[in-house]
Amino acid sequence: MVEADLYQQINMVEVAIDKLQEALEREPNDPIIHFALAEMLYYDGQYLRATSEYETVLDMSESQVNGGNLFSRMADCSLQSGNYSDAIRLYDEINEDEMTSEDYLKKAISYDKNDITQEAIKIMTTLLSKDPDYIQGYLYLQSLYENEKNYPDAIETGKEGLRLSQFYKELMYTTGCLEIEHGDANEGVLLLKQALEVDNAYQEPLLILSDLYRN
Repeated sequence: MVEADLYQQINMVEVAIDKLQEALEREPNDPIIHFALAEMLYYDGQYLRATSEYETVLDMSESQVNGGNLFSRMADCSLQSGNYSDAIRLYDEINEDEMTSEDYLKKAISYDKNDITQEAIKIMTTLLSKDPDYIQGYLYLQSLYENEKNYPDAIETGKEGLRLSQFYKELMYTTGCLEIEHGDANEGVLLLKQALEVDNAYQEPLLILSDLYRN
């Protein structure tokens, strides 16, 4: 396993995987080696093989190994592979007190990808009530509301996020566009200008403002 770690550190992932498989030939019932191989495969994007190794570890030991939740890993493998129903099932196996903010976000994405958007909104609302500083969550929740054509809540979600971070230019841009199209156009223009103050090379708000002034 030491050799595998060294090969991973110098970006020779396939060699590292081979070394772990050699270690498994010597110790086929060692859950730590199976877990190390699963992690290596996971970070290399080999999600189906990683899932198989995580399942082996789960059969051998607890659902937590080295501080990592196996259901979380397997759920993300399913999400990344496009198996959204499996991702939902696996995320639902995780106790809420064991879920990270990233788990909540990915669980919401899984529901949304399965066209269960209202449940995704509920999950994101729960996430932001538990971790209001998870700033990227506001942008995703806003997009969910927008897809549902719930523009008032989309705008309010953007404003909530901006109250926490005055330098989140992407949220300024999306909230500004929503204001221009579905709310207070003057407020929207102001938000686009603020986004440019944060980054004067930010093209998206510049293009919108140019179109507005041209008309």
